Amino acid sequence: MFKMGEWFRGSLRMLFNVVSSCFVGLCFVGLCFVGLCFVGLCFYSGALIGAEPSVGQMSGTDAQVGQSSEQGQCETQQVGRVVLGPSCITAMAYCVSDDLIYAVDGSCDGLIIIDETLRLRIHVGPLGFPAVCGLTFDREGQMFAVEGQGDQLLKVDRTTGKTVSVGPLGFRSVQSLACDRFNRLYGVDTATDQLVRIDKHTGHATAVASLNVPSIFSLAFVQGKELYGVDIASNLLYQIDVQTGACVRLSPTREVCCETHGLAACRDGRLLAYAIRQGALCELNLNQGTVVNKVQIRKQSVSRFVTQAIPDALPARILWGLSLLAMLVAMCIQCGRIGAQYVSDAWQQTCDVFAKQRAPS
Repeated sequence: MFKMGEWFRGSLRMLFNVVSSCFVGLCFVGLCFVGLCFVGLCFYSGALIGAEPSVGQMSGTDAQVGQSSEQGQCETQQVGRVVLGPSCITAMAYCVSDDLIYAVDGSCDGLIIIDETLRLRIHVGPLGFPAVCGLTFDREGQMFAVEGQGDQLLKVDRTTGKTVSVGPLGFRSVQSLACDRFNRLYGVDTATDQLVRIDKHTGHATAVASLNVPSIFSLAFVQGKELYGVDIASNLLYQIDVQTGACVRLSPTREVCCETHGLAACRDGRLLAYAIRQGALCELNLNQGTVVNKVQIRKQSVSRFVTQAIPDALPARILWGLSLLAMLVAMCIQCGRIGAQYVSDAWQQTCDVFAKQRAPS
């Protein structure tokens, strides 16, 4: 009986070790899972960390919440974040080197990144100039912009947003920029409705052709060849002849296009536009001028260094899932080994006890 009691106590002790090991392992996996879900939820809502405050926020004025997209009013939010509501995007361009879409946030005069995958506005930094309304990249990856108040060509550092002036344009209302495959900059002067060519080194602009459509606000060369523009008055998409200035209307009616403040031509030939009222990134049909795909961009924005740790949502989720699966598999293997050892020891002890009981005294 003493030997049976000792064996029973040893079995209970081993069973307690197995249960405690499983409990600790499950708690660890549960905490990891909850933490990952919390981080994912925070990052999904865009509230992990705020971007730099705008000028109005730094002056101590609390942000007020507004819901009036039909009236074209910009929404604001808590201090420490930047909201890109209606009429805040003033320019947009695609960078081939980074495979990213950059834009100008007019609410804080800052440079941002519009991430299609995360559907976030990522704050890069302040531009240092007011009323920046044109944005493009040349073939070397250098970003250029237009300063609307002083009519200057600007050179922008896309990593920080730091901007320096190149020189005066010579036209008083250049609202857009685009770069062709020959590395030449073009813009449109909305005051005279002229297509102009801009010297990247001096900023001086020369009239090339007169456009037969007024108020072309956004420009983009698709794969460096065909020039497209959007009429801000009627929100129609046009294909523009660089030599003659003739504009061919592609959008049949106003309803099938979007109110655009920026065009971006991607590497794969897609033409993207930012719909300012919907706060959405729209892919346009190059033949019909209609919206074929729309990605809703979240209202929150985050600082850029946050997304450097998680550059893409889908790979991050896959990595999280694989990590969780690996932890679960490792825990199951460990629990199986402990359980097998317990069964083996228990069987051996049982055999020893019965062998001793049957042995002749």
